[in-house]
Amino acid sequence: MALDITCKQARGLQMRAFLALLLSATAAMGMAAESYADAQAGALLGIKAVPMTRFPPSYGVHVPLGASVCKGPLPINVPLVAISKNAVDLEHGIACLSADFDGNGLSDYALLSDSWADDKSATETSDVLVVLAQPDGLARTIQLGGVSLPSFGLYPARKRAGHFGEPATSTPGLVSWGEGGSTLIWLFSGGAMTVSEHRSEDL
Repeated sequence: MALDITCKQARGLQMRAFLALLLSATAAMGMAAESYADAQAGALLGIKAVPMTRFPPSYGVHVPLGASVCKGPLPINVPLVAISKNAVDLEHGIACLSADFDGNGLSDYALLSDSWADDKSATETSDVLVVLAQPDGLARTIQLGGVSLPSFGLYPARKRAGHFGEPATSTPGLVSWGEGGSTLIWLFSGGAMTVSEHRSEDL
């Protein structure tokens, strides 16, 4: 059976095909731009996080979520002296956690003065320097107080608050689980890593 397509219908089909192609190209450009921005920020900060696979026997199976080693050249305006480290230490590897803490689509880092790998007794503490990557390739830094190494790790995004009021959040944060004491959770808010305190056991 022959197809009977008018000029008007043909133009309509061509327009729909063109719009579909335009939408597809726009989406592809958006994804490419996002990937390019992330790659550029990573290249400018120069830090790569590699997950840790070995921990002291004292840690057993309870290893901190996200424990990694960060390596790379010293980024501009990152004061490693705040955690008693320097550029050479970062080139060889510094214990860290990595996630997008401020929600801008770029990888951020929490650099530690001490490493889980050296915590033979699972009792050590560490100072923390949070490095937030910015789209211009520079970084913002926030220093945290001392944390307990065995219980310090990433606080994952979650849709609902926890049993002890641990906050719901769309972006990951940092946590020091209480294990009988207070649990401390740091989330990015208002330009800072804001800490909240929660029970870790039922009374």
